[in-house]
Amino acid sequence: MTTDWLLRVGNGENLKNSSRYRIWGIQSNTPTNKHFLKNVQPGDRLWFVKNKSQGKLIGVAIYRSHNFRELGPFENKTMSNEELGWVGEG
Repeated sequence: MTTDWLLRVGNGENLKNSSRYRIWGIQSNTPTNKHFLKNVQPGDRLWFVKNKSQGKLIGVAIYRSHNFRELGPFENKTMSNEELGWVGEG
């Protein structure tokens, strides 16, 4: 069974900036995001909603998989915030 997930994305700029890499990100240590990571399944629909927009959808995707970030002291195995065009901690 396919599940639809509504995901708030702040002002949407970080989502927009990393969309060219077909990547988006969440902070995996919050209770809500832990629940999402535990329960999301391949094929689920992800609806990206801009904060404080009265429900304005700014993107939709089909979930395939997730990877945890691997940043090292000498070399990153995943892209950094700067490489993804992300600003701030959101």
